[in-house]
Amino acid sequence: MKQQRKKIVKSPFDKIPKEIAVIYGGVSSEKEINTMEGERVIKLLSEKKHKVYPVKIDRSFRFIRLLSKLPKQAILCLTEDLGIQWLLDAYGIKYNGSGPLATMLSLDKILVKKILNSYDILTPKFQVITSTNKAKHFKNKFKFPFVVKPSRCGSSHGLSLAKSKKHLHRAFRKAFKDDSHILIEEFIAGTEITIVCVGKKILGIVELDKEGKLIYDYQTKLKGHIGYREPAKISPKATYEIREWIPKLVDIFNLRNLFRVDCIVKRNKVYILEINTLPFLAYGGEPYEAVRNKGKSIYNLLEEIVYDFLTYEKSRPIE
Repeated sequence: MKQQRKKIVKSPFDKIPKEIAVIYGGVSSEKEINTMEGERVIKLLSEKKHKVYPVKIDRSFRFIRLLSKLPKQAILCLTEDLGIQWLLDAYGIKYNGSGPLATMLSLDKILVKKILNSYDILTPKFQVITSTNKAKHFKNKFKFPFVVKPSRCGSSHGLSLAKSKKHLHRAFRKAFKDDSHILIEEFIAGTEITIVCVGKKILGIVELDKEGKLIYDYQTKLKGHIGYREPAKISPKATYEIREWIPKLVDIFNLRNLFRVDCIVKRNKVYILEINTLPFLAYGGEPYEAVRNKGKSIYNLLEEIVYDFLTYEKSRPIE
């Protein structure tokens, strides 16, 4: 009797197009991190025998001439404030992360907090300062310490923890270097986590080990001085809350593909800090930490992300 060969069923996530662009760099304060991320992704894809089209963004805008010659799929290793998604949409190039409107909205931390408040979703209390004159006459509503940060910067750039009046105006000056609007936020001591998602699917809830530091700032991220734990050590009730409101956030903010939500968990309460629509994709980033304990490699993660944005059509939000 002839033995039947066992049919091998391939995962839908096992194929990234052989030709793919990697768009990276930028002109913002995060360009160092974005360049490092892009170079790592380019190296990984090249090792996997993909034909990679590297497109480094800088102030020359030479990259615009390249767009018409690129394959119709690209991996973005960029900060959220460049509006590059509109150009890619115009050229019919598909990419990871949310569209331009969702990205620009989520970048504005003040607007995000106002929207969260309107939906009764927990976020730390806050104040807003829009000029150095107002900073001089600032009246503190919170006990020290509290967080001072620019409204529209990613990777914790310009962020400080004001521990006393002595540190306050230094923190204001630092934040105003990056933005005309700064956010004063109640400091909540708790477990800092990030929730990594593809659409409404949670890939992992990652706990950040700040090695005794109270905050996770730009230099910590840039130098990689951070530890991760997945799954995060939080209560079942907090985990349940997260699973309840992630689908709501997707609908409220028009999120798609890969994103992450940064939070502080104190006992059973989960406070949303911010939403990141283009998380760091390479080794050392939270998305990889979300799947590593599940036996997935960074390449497996890229497969899932690319599969999602290449097949996401009928339910894609209109922008």
